[in-house]
Amino acid sequence: MDEPRRGTKIYIGDQDIYLWMHGNPQTIWPELITAAEELLYNDEDEILALQIENRIKNKKNLFDLFVTKSEVNDTLSKAMAWAEEEEEYELCQRVKNLEDFLVKQNTF
Repeated sequence: MDEPRRGTKIYIGDQDIYLWMHGNPQTIWPELITAAEELLYNDEDEILALQIENRIKNKKNLFDLFVTKSEVNDTLSKAMAWAEEEEEYELCQRVKNLEDFLVKQNTF
């Protein structure tokens, strides 16, 4: 049996989590797409995509990014917009495959 995906963990030191996320979409979007694939192909309700950790004044902070079934269409739409803008055509194809999968699921 396959191990459940636990999400990619990233330690960013003393950087602000929100500023780091804003400056690193090339790291975040592929992880969200991978999580969306797992969510849809394994018929899950929610998948942890990414866990970002920092340490400010010796205090550990965690920020979890999830992909949920209820918001997967929005996630895919935003991922496609980013991938097209960045000319990441492999990611565009993966998103398109997921969108096609959703269409097939809804027609049966």
